[in-house]
Amino acid sequence: MPDSMEDLDVIEKRSQLIITKANIVRMAIADQTILDVAQYSPREISLIGLARGSTTLTLWFEGHANPLI
Repeated sequence: MPDSMEDLDVIEKRSQLIITKANIVRMAIADQTILDVAQYSPREISLIGLARGSTTLTLWFEGHANPLI
């Protein structure tokens, strides 16, 4: 797993596929006007840039105590 906090750039009006090594059990987006998430499976999500700006995405993984922010 990466460190608990990482920066990720998502282009407006584009999606970015993320495949994780562990199942995602919960997620939260601070500002849903900036970013949307489509979950395809427990380990595959797509981040969709809706508008310019910044927000925080928090992901909790099965078997890991600390979330990825």
